[in-house]
Amino acid sequence: MFSKTVLVGILKDKRDLNILLKQRWYRIPVFYSPKRKFSYVAFYQPSSFGRYGGRINYYARVKDIGITKRKYVLSKEYDHPKAEDDYYKIKLYKIQKLLKPILNKNKMRVSFGFTTLKNLQR
Repeated sequence: MFSKTVLVGILKDKRDLNILLKQRWYRIPVFYSPKRKFSYVAFYQPSSFGRYGGRINYYARVKDIGITKRKYVLSKEYDHPKAEDDYYKIKLYKIQKLLKPILNKNKMRVSFGFTTLKNLQR
């Protein structure tokens, strides 16, 4: 059952965090997207976030998923080399902040992963 399955995705930089918090959507290149179904997304902030990096602070329930070109998702990057690539645009319900961030204690490189809502909210 995937109703409580959580995709752990990466927020590459502060721009992506701002998009998440203000516009409530997240993008994933179709080419690299995980194949498992999920109904929530948790957002890992890498070391580029400084002292707020190396952790998951936020998660949200998926509202809708569509496919569009990168140039339509990030309109200011119309000339980007990947502008014509297909991306999933994942629209989200309310962005939730975890009571306790989940830290990447062993500093392992993080790409997409999965967990359960129960594990995420511990």
